[in-house]
Amino acid sequence: MHTLLSGKMTIYKDDEFYVNSDKEKGIYIYTWNKDIVDDSFIQISSDKGTKYKKYVQRSEIGEIYEFNKRFKYKGSDININTTKQGKYFIFTYDSEIATKLGLNGEPIDRPGVMWYHAIIDKDDKDLEYVGEDRRKISL
Repeated sequence: MHTLLSGKMTIYKDDEFYVNSDKEKGIYIYTWNKDIVDDSFIQISSDKGTKYKKYVQRSEIGEIYEFNKRFKYKGSDININTTKQGKYFIFTYDSEIATKLGLNGEPIDRPGVMWYHAIIDKDDKDLEYVGEDRRKISL
């Protein structure tokens, strides 16, 4: 089952769902977990698997919060995203961490600023999940 490393979540009928909105149809909730959906959800297939989506009224869901999962790689704090190939793209702007981890560097669109990155396997033994930051938001 696919999971996100960052995004927005809420509670709907005692289960946790990702949440977002579009300007035309309003708020929708979604998940890749078939066990928590019913027939009122739309099924969407993609390269990430089968996602289940439902438009809801704001009054049907709980508080909305943003989350960001935090990781360490070889003992250093790093930023992380998922690649299309199902691997992790790790990165940092800290040159000391980059040197320690052996990351490749590239300049970005701000003068004098570099970012350092690499692609690793999701099950890399040096990758450690350390927690999640959450904060309430309004949608």
